[in-house]
Amino acid sequence: MNELIQSVAAWPTLLVAVLVFGVAPGFCLRLIVKIYPRGDPRRDELVAELYAMPRIERIMWVGDQFETALFEGLSARKHQRDHRRKRRNVYVKTRTYFYSRPDGTKYRVRGHVRRLR
Repeated sequence: MNELIQSVAAWPTLLVAVLVFGVAPGFCLRLIVKIYPRGDPRRDELVAELYAMPRIERIMWVGDQFETALFEGLSARKHQRDHRRKRRNVYVKTRTYFYSRPDGTKYRVRGHVRRLR
Protein backbone atom coordinates (compact mmCIF):
# COMPACT_ATOMS: atom_id res chain seq x y z
CA MET A 1 0.00 0.00 0.00
CA ASN A 2 2.88 2.33 0.77
CA GLU A 3 4.27 1.82 -2.76
CA LEU A 4 0.92 2.76 -4.28
CA ILE A 5 0.83 6.05 -2.36
CA GLN A 6 4.38 6.87 -3.42
CA SER A 7 3.62 6.18 -7.09
CA VAL A 8 0.55 8.45 -6.99
CA ALA A 9 2.64 11.20 -5.40
CA ALA A 10 5.16 10.92 -8.24
CA TRP A 11 2.58 11.62 -10.97
CA PRO A 12 2.66 15.43 -10.56
CA THR A 13 6.44 15.33 -10.73
CA LEU A 14 6.26 13.23 -13.87
CA LEU A 15 3.82 15.66 -15.50
CA VAL A 16 6.01 18.64 -14.66
CA ALA A 17 9.06 16.86 -16.11
CA VAL A 18 7.17 16.02 -19.31
CA LEU A 19 6.05 19.64 -19.67
CA VAL A 20 9.45 21.17 -18.93
CA PHE A 21 11.61 18.80 -20.95
CA GLY A 22 9.13 17.64 -23.60
CA VAL A 23 6.47 20.15 -24.52
CA ALA A 24 7.73 23.55 -23.37
CA PRO A 25 10.93 23.82 -25.47
CA GLY A 26 9.14 22.96 -28.72
CA PHE A 27 6.18 25.21 -27.95
CA CYS A 28 8.37 28.15 -26.95
CA LEU A 29 10.64 27.73 -29.96
CA ARG A 30 7.68 27.72 -32.34
CA LEU A 31 6.58 31.01 -30.82
CA ILE A 32 10.11 32.40 -31.05
CA VAL A 33 10.48 31.58 -34.76
CA LYS A 34 7.39 33.68 -35.44
CA ILE A 35 9.61 36.70 -34.73
CA TYR A 36 11.53 36.02 -37.95
CA PRO A 37 9.83 37.18 -41.18
CA ARG A 38 7.95 34.72 -43.36
CA GLY A 39 10.15 32.85 -45.78
CA ASP A 40 13.24 33.22 -43.60
CA PRO A 41 15.17 29.93 -43.69
CA ARG A 42 16.04 30.23 -40.00
CA ARG A 43 12.42 29.44 -39.12
CA ASP A 44 12.75 25.90 -40.45
CA GLU A 45 16.37 25.47 -39.36
CA LEU A 46 15.73 26.28 -35.71
CA VAL A 47 12.87 23.80 -35.39
CA ALA A 48 14.98 21.09 -37.05
CA GLU A 49 17.95 21.82 -34.79
CA LEU A 50 15.80 21.57 -31.67
CA TYR A 51 15.00 17.92 -32.23
CA ALA A 52 18.65 17.10 -32.94
CA MET A 53 19.67 18.31 -29.46
CA PRO A 54 19.67 16.21 -26.29
CA ARG A 55 16.59 16.86 -24.13
CA ILE A 56 18.60 18.18 -21.18
CA GLU A 57 20.21 20.95 -23.28
CA ARG A 58 17.01 22.03 -25.08
CA ILE A 59 15.79 24.42 -22.39
CA MET A 60 18.96 26.52 -22.34
CA TRP A 61 19.28 26.35 -26.13
CA VAL A 62 15.74 27.73 -26.59
CA GLY A 63 16.62 30.60 -24.23
CA ASP A 64 19.68 31.40 -26.34
CA GLN A 65 17.59 31.35 -29.51
CA PHE A 66 15.12 33.77 -27.94
CA GLU A 67 17.89 36.29 -27.40
CA THR A 68 19.13 35.82 -30.97
CA ALA A 69 15.63 36.15 -32.43
CA LEU A 70 15.00 39.38 -30.55
CA PHE A 71 17.99 41.08 -32.11
CA GLU A 72 18.18 39.47 -35.55
CA GLY A 73 14.52 38.63 -36.15
CA LEU A 74 13.09 41.99 -35.15
CA SER A 75 15.64 43.87 -37.24
CA ALA A 76 14.85 41.65 -40.24
CA ARG A 77 11.11 42.27 -39.75
CA LYS A 78 11.72 46.03 -39.50
CA HIS A 79 13.80 45.97 -42.69
CA GLN A 80 11.07 44.01 -44.50
CA ARG A 81 8.35 46.39 -43.27
CA ASP A 82 10.32 49.47 -44.36
CA HIS A 83 10.95 47.92 -47.77
CA ARG A 84 7.23 47.18 -48.19
CA ARG A 85 6.35 50.71 -47.11
CA LYS A 86 8.69 52.24 -49.72
CA ARG A 87 7.06 50.15 -52.44
CA ARG A 88 3.59 51.26 -51.37
CA ASN A 89 4.24 55.00 -51.38
CA VAL A 90 3.61 55.52 -55.09
CA TYR A 91 1.03 58.11 -56.02
CA VAL A 92 -0.78 58.49 -59.35
CA LYS A 93 -3.29 60.89 -60.79
CA THR A 94 -6.63 59.41 -61.69
CA ARG A 95 -9.54 60.52 -63.83
CA THR A 96 -12.07 63.18 -63.09
CA TYR A 97 -14.67 62.11 -60.57
CA PHE A 98 -18.15 63.45 -60.00
CA TYR A 99 -19.56 63.30 -56.51
CA SER A 100 -22.92 64.30 -55.13
CA ARG A 101 -23.36 65.97 -51.77
CA PRO A 102 -26.11 65.07 -49.32
CA ASP A 103 -28.05 68.20 -50.35
CA GLY A 104 -28.19 67.00 -53.96
CA THR A 105 -25.60 69.32 -55.54
CA LYS A 106 -22.78 67.79 -57.53
CA TYR A 107 -19.12 68.67 -57.57
CA ARG A 108 -16.17 67.58 -59.66
CA VAL A 109 -12.67 66.56 -58.65
CA ARG A 110 -9.95 66.65 -61.29
CA GLY A 111 -6.55 65.06 -60.98
CA HIS A 112 -7.44 63.33 -57.75
CA VAL A 113 -4.27 61.90 -56.25
CA ARG A 114 -4.52 58.45 -54.76
CA ARG A 115 -2.11 55.97 -53.33
CA LEU A 116 -1.31 52.72 -55.15
CA ARG A 117 -1.46 49.53 -53.16
